[in-house]
Amino acid sequence: MQETLDTLAQDSFVYLEAERGYSPLTVSAYRSDLSQLFAFIQQSGTSLEPDAITIQRARRWVVHLRREGLSSNTIARHICSLRSFWRYLLDFEIVNHDPLRQVSPPRRPERLPTYLSETELRQLLQAAAEHRVEYCAVRLASLQKLLGHSRLDTTAVYLHVGSQQLRQAVEEHPPAASADRHR
Repeated sequence: MQETLDTLAQDSFVYLEAERGYSPLTVSAYRSDLSQLFAFIQQSGTSLEPDAITIQRARRWVVHLRREGLSSNTIARHICSLRSFWRYLLDFEIVNHDPLRQVSPPRRPERLPTYLSETELRQLLQAAAEHRVEYCAVRLASLQKLLGHSRLDTTAVYLHVGSQQLRQAVEEHPPAASADRHR
């Protein structure tokens, strides 16, 4: 008797978490995605066996997800979940074909990066200078690099703080030690 997709999926979740080191949240998302696929298959009156996953059914499932109003990113994750499951089936020689080779995820919209405006950057730097000199010291290397300064004195002038005040903050809160605390 052939194992059902549901049983095989449960085995794959244990494998992904224990052997491959997937996080519990990822496995939970994959479990949800595959359970939705299995419900879709059962609605068509098909039994939950590996042969139920065909190129045509996988494509219909993607169309179904789109009609349900899911975003391109979410549909791509659903496909990734199914591909991960199918890799498990192939690796353990439960199946010998890959119906997902020809199923492409929807194109994800390209988003332009968002940047701080000059005003926002100045406000951020001013707030750091006025209220959190220690925080500036912790992030000094990044701040100097961002501003293109090679010397601490130059950064101090730009932040409107005394270089002695900034040096003292660096001594009290060395950037390397502080960075280790924040990891």
